[in-house]
Amino acid sequence: MDKQTKEVFPVSKKLLLPSIVAACLAIGCAGETTSSTTATGESLESRPITEVAADHDGLLTLLAALEAADLIETLAADGPFTLFAPTDEAFAKIPKEDIDALLADPDALRDLLLYHVVADDLTAADVLAATSLTTVQGAEITVQAEAATLNGTVNLIETDIIAENGVIHLIDSVLMPLADEGMEGDNIVDIAVSDDRFSTLVTALGVAELVETLQGEGPFTVFAPTNEAFAKLPQETLDALLHDPDALLEILLYHVVPGDLRAADVLA
Repeated sequence: MDKQTKEVFPVSKKLLLPSIVAACLAIGCAGETTSSTTATGESLESRPITEVAADHDGLLTLLAALEAADLIETLAADGPFTLFAPTDEAFAKIPKEDIDALLADPDALRDLLLYHVVADDLTAADVLAATSLTTVQGAEITVQAEAATLNGTVNLIETDIIAENGVIHLIDSVLMPLADEGMEGDNIVDIAVSDDRFSTLVTALGVAELVETLQGEGPFTVFAPTNEAFAKLPQETLDALLHDPDALLEILLYHVVPGDLRAADVLA
């Protein structure tokens, strides 16, 4: 198989933390008291999620993790996004062996963080009106409205922190994908999520709001660019696409063909 072929795989439906994070997890982090405006009087609503989060108490571990996973610019894009933001105390609940595993696997960290992001602008009322939410990572978060919990045990502790490109809701534990989500063979998105080579594609699908479409019945064949393929784009081009969901959607749909096509069908 030549080099070009290795970078794009047809996928059928049949189918790190840096030292600051370790320090935050070990001793806890404390931020400055938040307010509805910045020191210069700028409204929080005029700034992206990441900047609003930076002004909020107790999110230093999350911000350091987002930076380590190279997700700061993604969450500064137009969105909209809903971020379920674990506090520093939430990260401190994670067992040391799990922290060590994340330290050793930045791709796993990225997937975990993307499981906390929904590509929509959801207030607390919107969240509690749903029974489940599809994350940018591809797996589902279940919602228990009566108890105001996610996945049965994670509590919403502060809600409706408004940013220019979405909403932040603080949670008291780190969300973990449910055991039956994201298993290989479920659908195209699940297959992509389970393969570290496609983490950039998974992010792009979320920004372009294609996750739900490609989790549908299909059948679809996706010519899936790997992370290596995306890396060949100039950085400014990739950044521009992540800030332009309509243009990104058009490009991604150019990689999708209706039908269940095997390699032999494509090459015939």
